[in-house]
Amino acid sequence: MTVDLAKHNPDDASDDETGAELQLRPPGDVELYDALTAREQLARVVIMGWARVVDGNTVTRARAVAKQSPWAIGRLVKWAPNGARRAVTLTREWVTDAETLRLLAKHEAAGEGESYARVNDARLKKNLTGRAWLVGVAGALVAVALLAWWAPSMFAGFLGLAVIAAVGAFARPVCREPKELAVSTVVALGLGWVAWHFGPDLAALVPRPPVWAWWAAAGVAVVVFGVLGRREDQHLVEMPIGTSPSEPGKPSAEMIVTALCRSSIVGMPVAKTDQAREEISIIAPGVATHPHGYVVELELPGGVTVDAVVDRRENLAAALRRNLSTVWPSGNPDRHPGYLRLFLGHKPLNTVRQPPWPVAEGRPISIFDPIPFFTDEENRWVDISLDDTHVAMGGASGSGKSVGLRALGVAVAFDLQTRIIVLDGKLSGDLSCIRKLCHAYFEGAEDEDVQDLLKCLRWLVAERTRRARFLASLPREENRKSRVTRDLAAKYPEQLSSIAVLIDECQVYTEYGDTRNKAEKKVRDEFLSLFTTLARLSRSVGIHLVFVSQKPDAVVLPSAIMGNCGVRVAYRVLEQPHNDQILGTSARKNGMDATKFTRKEAGLAWIRGGETADTMLGRTCSMMVDLDAADELADQAYEMRRARGLLTGQAAGEEDDPTPQLDLLADVDAELRSHARTNVHNVELAGWLAQRRPDYESLDGDELGVRLRNLGVPTPQVKVGGRTTTGIRVADLRKRLAEIATNLSNLDEE
Repeated sequence: MTVDLAKHNPDDASDDETGAELQLRPPGDVELYDALTAREQLARVVIMGWARVVDGNTVTRARAVAKQSPWAIGRLVKWAPNGARRAVTLTREWVTDAETLRLLAKHEAAGEGESYARVNDARLKKNLTGRAWLVGVAGALVAVALLAWWAPSMFAGFLGLAVIAAVGAFARPVCREPKELAVSTVVALGLGWVAWHFGPDLAALVPRPPVWAWWAAAGVAVVVFGVLGRREDQHLVEMPIGTSPSEPGKPSAEMIVTALCRSSIVGMPVAKTDQAREEISIIAPGVATHPHGYVVELELPGGVTVDAVVDRRENLAAALRRNLSTVWPSGNPDRHPGYLRLFLGHKPLNTVRQPPWPVAEGRPISIFDPIPFFTDEENRWVDISLDDTHVAMGGASGSGKSVGLRALGVAVAFDLQTRIIVLDGKLSGDLSCIRKLCHAYFEGAEDEDVQDLLKCLRWLVAERTRRARFLASLPREENRKSRVTRDLAAKYPEQLSSIAVLIDECQVYTEYGDTRNKAEKKVRDEFLSLFTTLARLSRSVGIHLVFVSQKPDAVVLPSAIMGNCGVRVAYRVLEQPHNDQILGTSARKNGMDATKFTRKEAGLAWIRGGETADTMLGRTCSMMVDLDAADELADQAYEMRRARGLLTGQAAGEEDDPTPQLDLLADVDAELRSHARTNVHNVELAGWLAQRRPDYESLDGDELGVRLRNLGVPTPQVKVGGRTTTGIRVADLRKRLAEIATNLSNLDEE
């Protein structure tokens, strides 16, 4: 931004005249300034002949340090004595392991025997004797060197005493008789006298440092002890406003405890801060360094839960003076509810570079295994599972939910056995990357598309029934879990391979048409009924639904659907009811508040039902924002499916009708086998078929007889249960199926 200094000339006397009339500049002459952070402001200094870019922030800090150097030296000298005392105290505590001793005393006072034993065992493993020897030897060497340089006579005396003590310590264990003790004493005194006599000469042999070395050592000591002696709230130099580093420094355990006490956490009132400080236990090693921030684990005061801290995350971030998106408290499911793990990131979660997505390696996966879907606050990949469950995602427009669905669709595409059906309600093309390999792909909900959509959903309901009956017909030793498993899907791929149904913007279907139009209301009700039926009954038969909506309310995703979605993902939402509809009642009150995400934090979401923890925060795969990257991965999955002959439906070229055609004779045969009957009346058989597939609901006994006769199956009068009427015999049906199989075989040979 360029500023015309001529318009702001301080030498213009007219601006300083008392009572002068205020001159207004034309609107077009007004310069607008945007608020910029200090890190974003760069001072560019142009030098004759060439240009050099200088970070103005660094220059400002350097200038401030240079101006305050005399005062900084004075502060270091002032703080140095306190730093020396603190160094002695820290050394003593390190040698004696004072922190562990305090922890042992606390456990002993509380009667926590198990914790006391665990901490004591850990202390015994430390080499405390080695620490004492290290400090003692180092101190003795320093003392000897100083005496040799400044007091040779005292050095001689110290050396003589040391020799006498060493001889005595050596002779004491071996000399038992008085005569031996006398001899050893005389020898010790003699050697001590020799050491004392020649001590000054030995002291002269110790090289004496030059004067400048003493000044350098004194300077280093003042700096080290001065920095060590300052309080945490004392600064060596005062930086100008806006020149603080972009990444906050490492906090101390004391700072974190203070911030917790100031955050108005339930059970930790500010009035009882001292009591809370005493009850909070920092778990060793204290504040640990993490590749992306800092981690500290601690035990909260009795009766205070981690949920209470999560609920006050905003207060905690303010107390720590950190960006809200860098402060992430969480619990540990393996510990008690008051065990807090606090992660403080270097950068906001949405700006951290994610590690490579495991799915992007391009290897086949299984839908029965957890799928890497998002990274947590510590930038670790966390999995979700589609096995035996459904997924619901919700978020406002632009929150990143479609990118999350795209990532999930690309991941599922690498399960080569899974058939993918897409219902793209908003015609955005967000899922177009996987269109080429989908079993069925529908866009929008126009009048001409509705019947095809309903036909697909009806087929899914009928397919669910078929799979359920097939599972029921399997021997118990094969179907011990009463659901589709990895082994069953591998053994019966034609009957039980997984189906993933991705429904983007499902409100387009559940709120279809005009509410005042009865015909459109009937369509809308059927959409909702089919979705509900699938959500309730299809998860155990290998049909997995993923609902996505920017309007996740009770009308679009009623409890009958949400109650069967074991994985729920809440991106940024604008209203509290939407937040709780996705994550569950009172989710916002418990700290899971997706309304606090900003537009810049697209991709961040609260997740319930993940593999690591029941509720956690995550960020979906950022590489899926790039459609080119998604296309490349989808192409790999397509080629892998094509090479193995696993393309079905539209992907295999069946564009007109991707849903399987009804096979009446096969369905009749399956029903007769299921009911273990040899004869059946047409009316009874029509009822069975209607339960099997919705497409047969309009079929009555007479129409069924006509269709069977057209297919070559006779419908004579049969007697069942003492009543004789039109029906079929199993023998006639099997004979006709055998004839059809023979004809097909002959056609193949020709």
